[in-house]
Amino acid sequence: MGADPGHARPGAALILIALLAVATEALRRQVGREYPGADKGEAVERLRERAVGAASRARHGTWRVVSEARTRTRGGSPGGDRLERLERLGRLKETGVLDEREFAAQKRLILEEAEQDQEPGDGTAPPVPAPG
Repeated sequence: MGADPGHARPGAALILIALLAVATEALRRQVGREYPGADKGEAVERLRERAVGAASRARHGTWRVVSEARTRTRGGSPGGDRLERLERLGRLKETGVLDEREFAAQKRLILEEAEQDQEPGDGTAPPVPAPG
């Protein structure tokens, strides 16, 4: 059997690795010249905060859709689901996944949904009077 394509030309792979290393070093030096006072630790921390915020927003959007679908398919009470959502929201805030602003916004959304569910004229049929 012949060598697989990855091992057929090790010289080409070594050249690509060397080019990658040179390009990475050139980029690092250019960034150092353009931002001489930049602190790597601060940049990493800002990036981490943005990633956690984006992940949190993505999870909440997904969780909300899944939660609504689960309520519809189970025929469960929206009130019970709302309580579960508020409890979960509190746990996310306690663990630091949500900051105060995100927590308040999500709580307001849940409570607004509760008010909309209780308002008359929400698309449900009025009760049918008994024959008499």
